[in-house]
Amino acid sequence: MSVRFLASHRTVLCTSSVRRTLVCCHATQLVPGKQLSSNRFVYQQSQLLEKWVGYGVGIEQAVTLPASWYTQPAALQLEKQHVFYNTWQMVCSASQLQQPGDYLCGTLADLRFVIIRGQDGQLRAFHNVCRHHAAAVAQGCGNTSHFICPYHNWTYDDKGRLVKATRLKGIQDFKSRDYGLHPLVLDTLGDMVFIHAQGGRPPSTVESSAESKQAKLPKVLEFLGSGGQRLRDLGMCDRHLVHITRREYLLNCNWKVFCDNYLDGGYHVPYAHKDLASGLDLSGYRNELHDKLSIQISPVRRPTDDDTETPDSNEQRQQQPDQQGDTASSSSGVQLDRLAGGRVQHAGYAFVYPNLMINRYGPWMDTNVVVPLTGSSTDRCKVIFDYWLEADALQQAAASIEPGIAHSSSSSSSRNGKSLRGVVDLAMRSEFVSSSLASSHQVQEEDIALCQAVQLGLQEPSYGVGRYAPGPEAPMYHFHTMYYEAMLRALEAER
Repeated sequence: MSVRFLASHRTVLCTSSVRRTLVCCHATQLVPGKQLSSNRFVYQQSQLLEKWVGYGVGIEQAVTLPASWYTQPAALQLEKQHVFYNTWQMVCSASQLQQPGDYLCGTLADLRFVIIRGQDGQLRAFHNVCRHHAAAVAQGCGNTSHFICPYHNWTYDDKGRLVKATRLKGIQDFKSRDYGLHPLVLDTLGDMVFIHAQGGRPPSTVESSAESKQAKLPKVLEFLGSGGQRLRDLGMCDRHLVHITRREYLLNCNWKVFCDNYLDGGYHVPYAHKDLASGLDLSGYRNELHDKLSIQISPVRRPTDDDTETPDSNEQRQQQPDQQGDTASSSSGVQLDRLAGGRVQHAGYAFVYPNLMINRYGPWMDTNVVVPLTGSSTDRCKVIFDYWLEADALQQAAASIEPGIAHSSSSSSSRNGKSLRGVVDLAMRSEFVSSSLASSHQVQEEDIALCQAVQLGLQEPSYGVGRYAPGPEAPMYHFHTMYYEAMLRALEAER
């Protein structure tokens, strides 16, 4: 079966087989007589999103996803509900919310959320929208037992229940239990916290109850399938990792441009990231494709004795074998090297559909989450970086600032509340951590320049489509395929 969308300028075929052809437009009429649900999608433009002729033909013959998918507001409207609000989204680290009452706020496109650790120790997530007149009930991060809306003082407890709403005399058909904060589904993987917005609709508009809907939703590990075990194998779910900091970057490009840059299989690394490339053995770079994720792996270049030893440094190390923080390695055997130290023996880069990147190298792990900004702009996005460090390396970095800290704060005790924060604060002042973060920042600045230049090229009318390099860019083609299929399902659902 097929139907036709009537646009203001052209008519384009859209098949119901969820294969090959896709159109999204300012159409208001379907033949035979069925209309698009305008209450969900308000299209700002009449331009059509072009069919991707590279879909399903194999990377060797495929052209890239057309530029219109990166530039047209119609694409973003579909993406919000059917990509970002309908997938697991990594939002923070569980260790950022250690104490009962700890909370933090965030945004996911137009969706505002707040996550809190309750007095019972459980993490919960809610839409950050007061049920009275839609003001946010929380800002930033902190510690609280209740969320109090600054507009009219409606108050919610840490389970999202409405516990106070004044001056409602005369109101009818109102029960406070029906006006709690709308919940979001929450799950964890390692130290990473994920939320799922179930399409972005409040539970009252979902066909089935929120409880049954949540019960049907696969957990993050189930969603990842066989790829989940690979993340574990690569040390990306390591419980020895400690969250140390978060950085954010604003980019003038579509969010998919940032993903594409990440997914070119290291193609651009020797040309755009020369310092990073010097620490990787790119001849051994390889890709893996899984159901919902792809993985890129590179061997690292390990320092040789000639690189790390001089007669003076060797003599000093022999004279002071037991001093913490004076040498590059500790009694645990962890060497403080950004790429070559730590538990992992390679650099691993995982992309989890649709917008999460996990990087594991040396004693470090960082995650990159790219999201479109609130509104309808297709050429703006935000990338949120979270950084973790292996506990042994964290202790050693802290000891370089305050010798003996590794002995006075055991791994178990330093993971509890303020003692851990103190160790992290010391480590952040160390040369190892500051130089590692500076190196990461340099890579991000280099990538930002590339991504913003690509966005300008995509908006140039002569471009249209490009081609894939079949070897390195298989992860990119894999991402585009998953994305395009989601858009096909989105159009099918809106018929």
